[in-house]
Amino acid sequence: MKIIFIPDTHFGFEDKKAIKKVIALVKKEKPTHIVQAGDLLDLYSFSRYEKSANITNPQSELREGLKRATKFWKNLKKAAPKAKCFQLIGNHEDRLNKYVARNAPELEGMVSIVEMLQFKGVKTLESSRDHLILDGIVFTHGHYTKLGDHAKFYRKPCAHGHSHKVGIWYEKTVDGLIWEMDCGHLADEKSLPLQYTQSKFSKWTKAVGIIENKQPRLVILE
Repeated sequence: MKIIFIPDTHFGFEDKKAIKKVIALVKKEKPTHIVQAGDLLDLYSFSRYEKSANITNPQSELREGLKRATKFWKNLKKAAPKAKCFQLIGNHEDRLNKYVARNAPELEGMVSIVEMLQFKGVKTLESSRDHLILDGIVFTHGHYTKLGDHAKFYRKPCAHGHSHKVGIWYEKTVDGLIWEMDCGHLADEKSLPLQYTQSKFSKWTKAVGIIENKQPRLVILE
């Protein structure tokens, strides 16, 4: 089994060159499984944080983000037609439902980002709280910041996105060796919606994770 784990793309504000590199990598590696980590969309317009109305608006961002995400999955399927594909849900996808809950609670239940994230030949998980297990490895969007904490929590090898950083952590246990791989991101960090780090310099890294024969490796796309 060879699994390609694609981290946060933040469509609407993605790095187009990095996206092209991912498609080429998938075509070259011929994975049996493809998993996207969540934060497929950015949904900047629905954020509870301060934002500029000069960049986009909710309707345009959602429409354009879904258009680019659909094209992305179509190209991935074309690059690896036999691969089984999975879409996780991230905290940025949660922005839409939280926005509705804050501003139009009467529409809650009528608006679902998960229903919008349905792509041909791709299984989409139901919630950002869900995780996927393939070949004994946990795939999750991520919720901890310290590398190793997800593997310790699940007590299994684990791959995640969320932090936009990269790294591989190992620990030997009585049940064997477990590891955790933080797989970076594929967003355009120069775009205003991604400029929420304390400094213009960040430790964010564009990368993709590959797990083959249950062993992790990172492909850096910088």
